[in-house]
Amino acid sequence: MVATLAAVAIAGYVARTHSNVPPVQAEAGEDAAASPAPISRPLHQERRAVAQLGSAELARTTMEFEALKLRAKQGDAAAQRELALTYEKCVEANYRQDEFVTLYEWKSQHTRDPSQAAARMRTARERATVCKSVDGGAVVPGELIAGWLEQAAKNGDLAAQARVAAFTGRSFDEEEANQFIERVVKSNDPAAMFMMGILAGGRALEATGQKYNHVVTSSIDTDAWMAVACRMGYDCSASGDVMGTLCLDTGICERDLEDFLRSGFKSDKEMQEFDRKVAEISRLVQEE
Repeated sequence: MVATLAAVAIAGYVARTHSNVPPVQAEAGEDAAASPAPISRPLHQERRAVAQLGSAELARTTMEFEALKLRAKQGDAAAQRELALTYEKCVEANYRQDEFVTLYEWKSQHTRDPSQAAARMRTARERATVCKSVDGGAVVPGELIAGWLEQAAKNGDLAAQARVAAFTGRSFDEEEANQFIERVVKSNDPAAMFMMGILAGGRALEATGQKYNHVVTSSIDTDAWMAVACRMGYDCSASGDVMGTLCLDTGICERDLEDFLRSGFKSDKEMQEFDRKVAEISRLVQEE
């Protein structure tokens, strides 16, 4: 589960900074060599299904996107990070605009659980519609994502700084690591807490001293930081962007993130360790 979540968070970014979108891979249980089965509706009908959500909805989401973009251009660091994430979530939908919904219809035909298949299709349609509002549905250059994230980081956004550090493979020395973790736990910023999950267990914080090394060195630490962020208000709901992307990528839908993470533990011992780490990180936040 950690690997899956980390892939959703960062793998696309690394590839997309070079403006490439990797081909969709066959999922577990699918025949990787098989050709797509005939879709149940012609492509023009799928396009119409998306369009039927209406011009009013498109106008609303376009207005919201343009307002976010304006705040980013005016120097709002949080808006710059959110703009980068908005571009990131729309890479595939805008690159494959004509085939995006149809692709997920085909993938859903290979899902054993009808409710999960329906949720995946609904998520694909919603994502396609929202992403039509992002620069008019234009293909997203990878450097646009990287540029806005880096700008947000330079302007002091802790969440963006964590993501950039993870993507670039930066390693903090002990003083830098401790100072960064301290800033995050003092910030009361759910987004920064969530992005700390990407750093935890990786090379960036290997030099952390005794004060924090017990919460940044393992894969369960990654899960725990994200779970605490969710409890603090980061949108980890079944209908949010994080779980929407996980739904599309894995076919596991209609769960919030903590439930998704817990479903991946293989033993009671792992579950107990996760709960202990969540308690420790929560205590750090309260103490700071």
